Amino acid sequence: MDNLSADLPFVIEQYQFIEHIGRGGYGCVYKVLNQKYKDPTIFAAKVLGCNCAKWNICSLMFSSEVKALQNLDHPNIIRLYDFFGYDRAYVIILEYCPGGSLRDLIKNDISNDENQLLNYASQIIDALSFCHKMGVCHRDLKPSNVLIDQNGRLKLADFGFSRIFHGEKENTFFPGSLPYSSPEILLQKEYCPFQSDIWSLGVMLYEMATGSLPWPCGSVKAMRKAILSGEFDLSRVKNHVFKEMIGKMLQVDPLNRMSLVAANSNHLRGPNQLFYVSLKTPSLMKKAETCPRSNAFSKCKRCHRHLHKDGSVSEKSFSIPIPIVV
Repeated sequence: MDNLSADLPFVIEQYQFIEHIGRGGYGCVYKVLNQKYKDPTIFAAKVLGCNCAKWNICSLMFSSEVKALQNLDHPNIIRLYDFFGYDRAYVIILEYCPGGSLRDLIKNDISNDENQLLNYASQIIDALSFCHKMGVCHRDLKPSNVLIDQNGRLKLADFGFSRIFHGEKENTFFPGSLPYSSPEILLQKEYCPFQSDIWSLGVMLYEMATGSLPWPCGSVKAMRKAILSGEFDLSRVKNHVFKEMIGKMLQVDPLNRMSLVAANSNHLRGPNQLFYVSLKTPSLMKKAETCPRSNAFSKCKRCHRHLHKDGSVSEKSFSIPIPIVV
């Protein structure tokens, strides 16, 4: 499936690939239409693979993302609708988010609107809290991995480096992007992935509040030194809620970091509930969110959701064949 963009439009398993909308280190993302419906239904198709050198890594990322998203049903986490293999590549069909990413919001200086800033923070923290509650560690938190749907709601995405943990620590795999990596990741020490996620979240919150990273960006050496020492200028954060959370999340000692429970209950859910916005899961019976592998009011064989006439959704957990589970 090399050079797919040159062949647009084309059809794979009822999906018409119509536009290339993104590229990463291990694959590409396309805007696709599902041909099952009279009115076109838009999804995003993540295509992993395409060459032998990265095949094993792509296989791991595919299985990690699918397994994580099968266990995550939350209004601020991107939805999985379908997945399959095709011609030396893996394809994941996901919710389409046309609003860009948190990176775009940061470039537009969201720090000027404190209420909106705290609203966005509460959505991200809610999503990550739910992941951790379900035993899923993201391990690649950064603004470009938080997407925006058509209603302006944030969606935590890109679970290719994620893994389901049950209290054990990690000592063989150290993923992530340098600016958002915790000190223990950089030192390649045994680490708790949940605590490492909280560090990455703290970096993201700092960037949201100030428009820039907490670390010097002139050289890799200077950035590594600042991360390992935990040196940054907290005075640049004007909002007192953000300042307190960031200070407690960016602790070099993982054991001293704020928990997500504390972040939610003690900060974003103040006594008057001023900054916390409760978001209800939209009905899955809308055409844009109807599972493409299901008939109406039936069970999806791929993502195991049960859709009901009233628009509600129930979960049934069962295993499905995927290539490798990390």
